[in-house]
Amino acid sequence: MPDNLPCSTMQEDKNTLALNISLLSRHNRELASELSQLDANADFVVSESKTGLAAATLEFEGKALALCSKYDPEKEASRIADQVNYADAATVFVMGVGMGYHVAEVSKRMGPKGLLVVWEPDAENLRASLEAVDHTAWLARNHLVVMTGEMTRSSVQATLDPHSAMITQGLHLLEHPTYRRLYGERIGELNEYIKDTVTYARTCVATALVNNARTCENLTANLPRYAAGASINALKDFAKGYPAVCVAAGPSLVKNVHLLQDPAIREKVIVIAVQTALRPLLDRGIMPDFVTALDYSQISSRFYENLPALPSVTLVAEPKAHCTILDQYPGPIRTLANGFNNTLLGDLAEEKDALPAGGTVAHLSFYLAQYIGCDPIMFIGQDLAFSDGLYYAPGTAVHQVWSSEINQHNTIEMMEYIRVMRMRSHLRPAEDHQGRKIYTDEQMATYHKQFERDFAQAEQHVIDATEGGLPKAHTTVMSFVEAIEKYATRVTPATPMPEDELDLERLYAAKDQVVSCVDGVNELRQVTVQTVEIIQKMMKHQKNKQKMSQLFDELTEKREYAMNELGYAFNLVTKLNIMGAFKRQKLDRQLEIKTDDPYERQYLQLERDAENLDWIIQSCDAATEILLQAKERLGLSIDQTSVGV
Repeated sequence: MPDNLPCSTMQEDKNTLALNISLLSRHNRELASELSQLDANADFVVSESKTGLAAATLEFEGKALALCSKYDPEKEASRIADQVNYADAATVFVMGVGMGYHVAEVSKRMGPKGLLVVWEPDAENLRASLEAVDHTAWLARNHLVVMTGEMTRSSVQATLDPHSAMITQGLHLLEHPTYRRLYGERIGELNEYIKDTVTYARTCVATALVNNARTCENLTANLPRYAAGASINALKDFAKGYPAVCVAAGPSLVKNVHLLQDPAIREKVIVIAVQTALRPLLDRGIMPDFVTALDYSQISSRFYENLPALPSVTLVAEPKAHCTILDQYPGPIRTLANGFNNTLLGDLAEEKDALPAGGTVAHLSFYLAQYIGCDPIMFIGQDLAFSDGLYYAPGTAVHQVWSSEINQHNTIEMMEYIRVMRMRSHLRPAEDHQGRKIYTDEQMATYHKQFERDFAQAEQHVIDATEGGLPKAHTTVMSFVEAIEKYATRVTPATPMPEDELDLERLYAAKDQVVSCVDGVNELRQVTVQTVEIIQKMMKHQKNKQKMSQLFDELTEKREYAMNELGYAFNLVTKLNIMGAFKRQKLDRQLEIKTDDPYERQYLQLERDAENLDWIIQSCDAATEILLQAKERLGLSIDQTSVGV
């Protein structure tokens, strides 16, 4: 076997299939089990190439199409692999395995840190290939996804979602030359699904990177409520088997929300409202059971201005929501678990349940309905499109903000139209629930895909009773009247309510913990600055072995001190430093493929480490600032709670 291509020659060893299947099971156990029971495709005919490597053809429309070169499969694989810029592509998506020589070559060139995604349209073809060729070189890699068969938009997104960070660092779609002819339509569909998934991944990753510092600031600002207030734990399955209505603020809300004004209906459903829909519900005399909040921006506080007392409406908030929301809300509040705050609180952190991370408050409402045990879960006002050219249902807080600008020449409808048209470059044509033309935008289309993925995985019966907007896969479509008549048949149980006051003792303890953390972060910063100085000396004396040995010892000492003695502060700063981690991941991958010269590689590694440490220093500064703000907020909460006591 030539050194420059990992795949072996035509296999006579009966263990080839078993070895391939064994490695495949590490990445996709279900697929490995299926292939071990499957017969190879009879039209997949294996032969020997001129160079002795296994070759194959596949019968198509009466012709035998070659799945690799009959003369030199290695050379062909190399030409295919040349299409990829491996420095720019952290992820390579290979469409079609064939005999797999090109897959092996791509795997070798992209290095161990890249993500290789492989799709074979026909499982029987893959079985035949695994019998004929030793694929263990690429099946043994760590970062590998293998898929077969018909793919849907939701299945592609669900499969690739865990790899969003890698995908956003560069993706190359690589088609097997013959497969375009064999499976052209399916490849075209898959291309569209992948593009949509990449758009969604970029939205999520960009949001996380850009908003991380602000998110951490919000988390620490909400530390009084988080450390000394109520969790959602008491809500677990309290409404098991009862119907929930998740109320969003889309334009179609006006079609059916009035039904909840009937007390005989209202008492038989759990109503969970997004914060945007709270005001329209209250204006109609409808008290929801819950309102959900997760927006990090202070502008969302407008939804809570001038609200009446709401002692029976529980706000369920992500602790990353802006603190003005929790400060203004005139009712009981429960917060979800959060890793950053738990790290900050250390041993003081209590057992709190979390809900899945969602893109919007509407997703959070759905997850809450699942958590409290509701089934079925109905949606109203969830258009995810500009129904009738509108963005919101009438009566939202946004409309109240616009009220000063409304006159006979400038109506609410005109203001809605202007808002939509400001985003014209992001608009997408679509079809609504009745097949009519409608517009959505990239953001709502992304949220729509996430909903469809969630609905596909849900154990509960999901009912789309919006009566407008985009249709949603994996739901039962029916009118709200029909859904109520069928499922709202008994009075729902009372909602467990939290204590009114914060725990004063825990507030004091949290403040002490924050003060201790500030000291730890400041010391970590000093150690990191000293470590950067050591790395700079190493870059200067790289070829002086004696000096480098001494510097390595100093570096090891600093690293161990930071990781062990300051581990608590280091873990906290690491959670704040996701931009640095993102950049390091990209640099690590590129280092694997840039050079083979050991000195040059070492120098590049030192450069990478110095840059990463600089990000840690910046993160220490940011952490100190937000921790001091948290200390002030905890002190204020202590004063307010002490007065209450």
